[in-house]
Amino acid sequence: MRPTRRQVRIAVIAGTGLAIGLVSWLILESYQSDELHLPAPPVPAVTSRDNRRKADDILAKLKPGMLRVDVEAVLGRATSVDSIRTGNGRLSYRATFARDPLHPPLPPLELEFDATRPGHPLIMVKPM
Repeated sequence: MRPTRRQVRIAVIAGTGLAIGLVSWLILESYQSDELHLPAPPVPAVTSRDNRRKADDILAKLKPGMLRVDVEAVLGRATSVDSIRTGNGRLSYRATFARDPLHPPLPPLELEFDATRPGHPLIMVKPM
């Protein structure tokens, strides 16, 4: 028994819809993958006596008003991000960044970002 024209048409439409959905899903997955993010710059090896100087160098690179992507270019990705909160008439959130993953004596940094402005500029740097 041969399929009717209507059955063929429905099968083609269903197959096309399935193919479009699959391609769309693959495209969205590729945009959400970690491979599209720029890698953090390599962290040079530092001896323990140079830790204070290294900490000062990192803090000197962070300026209020820097966009979050620029902060992540210096420190890498945040290890944790708090929920948005209100204070001083603005919405902000805090994110914790590891200063030196290879040398644990340096404590992490807690940075506060403005959630209302494009790019989420840096408001405050607080060593933990």
